[in-house]
Amino acid sequence: MIRNLIDTKTNEVLATLEGTRVIVPPGTVLEAELEKGIYIPPAMRANYQGREYVYRKDKLFAKAFEEIYCRMTLKHASQYIWKDVK
Repeated sequence: MIRNLIDTKTNEVLATLEGTRVIVPPGTVLEAELEKGIYIPPAMRANYQGREYVYRKDKLFAKAFEEIYCRMTLKHASQYIWKDVK
């Protein structure tokens, strides 16, 4: 399944989730942020093999992007929606 993360105010596609891959437009602030890895809060680390950070090459990255980054890190998270791509 392929899904796009869309900013509902601008209708801009911020990222595409394709299986276990997260694709972001090159040169964006989001790309730079994700290169640093996604911080896993202590209460959620059991779901991420005890890791403090998950990095882009990791199999758990897409899960962390969707479950943690999009819900907890993005300012105004309710402004963003996932939309299936046909």
